[in-house]
Amino acid sequence: MAYASYNVSTTLEVVEAMVDFAQNLAGWTASMTSSDTGTFTAPGKDRSFTAQSVLTRWFGSPNTPTIYLDLTGTPPTGYERSLTYFRQITESYMSGTAGGPPSKVDLFGRASPTPFIVAAVETQPGSFRHLYMGYVEQFAPFSGGEIISGCPDPTSTELLYAYRYAGWSTPSLFEYNVRTSGFPSGGYSGGININGTFAKFRRSGLFVEGGPRRRSMLSPLRTTNAFSGYTPLNPINLYYGTESSTQDYWIPIGTPAGVRTLSMANFFPGQQVTLPDESAWRVYPLRKKGPNTNSIGNPETSGDYGFAFLMDD
Repeated sequence: MAYASYNVSTTLEVVEAMVDFAQNLAGWTASMTSSDTGTFTAPGKDRSFTAQSVLTRWFGSPNTPTIYLDLTGTPPTGYERSLTYFRQITESYMSGTAGGPPSKVDLFGRASPTPFIVAAVETQPGSFRHLYMGYVEQFAPFSGGEIISGCPDPTSTELLYAYRYAGWSTPSLFEYNVRTSGFPSGGYSGGININGTFAKFRRSGLFVEGGPRRRSMLSPLRTTNAFSGYTPLNPINLYYGTESSTQDYWIPIGTPAGVRTLSMANFFPGQQVTLPDESAWRVYPLRKKGPNTNSIGNPETSGDYGFAFLMDD
């Protein structure tokens, strides 16, 4: 198990920090394989991950710093890479600005028993984007199990984190439901390799649901025990399946290693939490802790929805 924090100012420095962390602290094999790309391989695994820092032009906007996460080797059927934008948000109905280039990255990871590397990237104070590469802790054995996920950040006016979610799309492990029309062209939401088929983190063909989304655990994430004040850290139970006029099925597959969900009501971003089993976690908001009372949703604040990342088990 490992945890480290790095001061950064660009998406390239985030990738370089991920390489340093994976190689020197988390027990992975990692290196910068080109000027903008890091490659990461967990012990005993055949397939590698890559993280690439590029400038992406987004819906006619200026070039935006972006991190792409990918799997190497032959792409699984239906493969969709993951992207995370680091752009400044200045919507007219939001006070001030949010998002923007990274300023710090907290990194978590391990090599066994189920490998993972997760990055909590701070942009402005208290505002975060999250990146994940790792594996499913499987309920029943299947081949693959690699996960890539970031924050694809659809059109900001359509991020309705604390409001309408039923029946809408779920673009990544770290997002709440948004309108399908808000996705960047091509989707880029990432997903999970399941027996050579890619189940995407969005509602398109075969896809994955779970955790803080429509089909499970929305209520527990926004509450604490009124008597004891206890806030549970909930595993993200993932399901894959499809919905159509001819078939509708859901199969439980497992949980992403090293990540849990929680209500941020009694915590501040980056706070360390130690559980009775002596495992240590740090907690972060999905985007930025704060009320989301605008009727059309605030593009940055995400209420009390949050995540916990494993520091030490």
